[in-house]
Amino acid sequence: ELTSKTRVVAGDAIKSRIPAEDAAVMGHSLARGIYAEIFRWVIQKANQAMAADPERLEGMKLKVGPDGRRPWIGVLDIFGFEYFKHNGLDQFFINYANERLQQFFIKQWFVKEQELYAEEGVDSSHIIFEDNAPILDIIDSSKSPGIFALLNDACSQGSDESFTRACHKQFEDSELYKAKPKEKDKHFIIDHTASPVKYDTPGWLVRNKDRLKKEIVDTLKQSTNSLVHQSFAEYPDVSKVPAAKLLISHQFQSSINSLLTTLASSKPQFIRCIKPNMTKVPNKFANGVVLGQLHCLSIIETLFMQKQGFLYRKTFRDFVEQYEMMARIWAPAERGAEDWKATASKMVQRIVEICGAGTCQVGRTMVFMTGVAQRTFDREVRKIWQKIGPATVTIQTVFRTTPVQERFGA
Repeated sequence: ELTSKTRVVAGDAIKSRIPAEDAAVMGHSLARGIYAEIFRWVIQKANQAMAADPERLEGMKLKVGPDGRRPWIGVLDIFGFEYFKHNGLDQFFINYANERLQQFFIKQWFVKEQELYAEEGVDSSHIIFEDNAPILDIIDSSKSPGIFALLNDACSQGSDESFTRACHKQFEDSELYKAKPKEKDKHFIIDHTASPVKYDTPGWLVRNKDRLKKEIVDTLKQSTNSLVHQSFAEYPDVSKVPAAKLLISHQFQSSINSLLTTLASSKPQFIRCIKPNMTKVPNKFANGVVLGQLHCLSIIETLFMQKQGFLYRKTFRDFVEQYEMMARIWAPAERGAEDWKATASKMVQRIVEICGAGTCQVGRTMVFMTGVAQRTFDREVRKIWQKIGPATVTIQTVFRTTPVQERFGA
């Protein structure tokens, strides 16, 4: 079935050979299809096992929700932003997914931060939320045709070159979209969150139409391998699905939209995995490899945003106890009375005098400081310690030697 195609004409099935290039594409489609369905099957089995074993749920401290919904597990198998010497449709899909996930992650973090500041009564108007919406508008805008829409249109009637020219025309005024004069009809550049990426468009239309034929799906459903048979048991009948919905771009967009809807209604946990080196050996930390991954996973960009906010936040008591010496110098009466909020408030007044307005604030239950303010304040604390250091040594000397002198009659 990989080297031929079947057409039905006047009720008769006509089988013909297909070019080697098309057969190779179909072979790749088969490999990707099997991987995707087996991956889905593994996650499905994990959730079925959880649902069937209440004791296991209790052991993992998970409970059935008030609406009867059981806990479930979802796994997103994705590396991060990709940019190689040659980037094709696969890298475009991966980077689009990362842009969507980055937007979700930043919004989740930003909303939680704003909720905390509002609850504590802290002014956070100086924090700027840098959204990547302009990049996503180029790819899948709902107001005007994005790259996905232009690609889908070209798949019905067009070529890789006409698709690329349509993209150039649509986004010629965008600062985030570029194209080099040479071979202009064969590539475009998008300035992604992590890095500008040059995409080579030859072969995109064929790749986007890449799908398993009905004959191959039927063969997989009848496979004697139980795993393959189970994985494809619920695979839809491709002959009954509209051609536009079979395009890889449409399926990928729908999958990402479904994923984001699910994430928004759940409690997602973000795990960033960093590979220390490319040689798979222990105790070797390759700086360039790690830094590249930090950019690809948008960790650097997230840290830049967090830096604008109040990185330091502790309860009044924890704050006072951390800077005990300063509390006794700046607010001795309040500290003596163990009035934690009054002590912290008086200390914050002095910190603001040193670091500037807005760098340190008192909330309802916590003290908030920017990273710069904390470092400046810590330097001031060290200077004071240096001044009283000699006196401390003298006191300790007298305290330790006096009992010894009295004991020996010195």
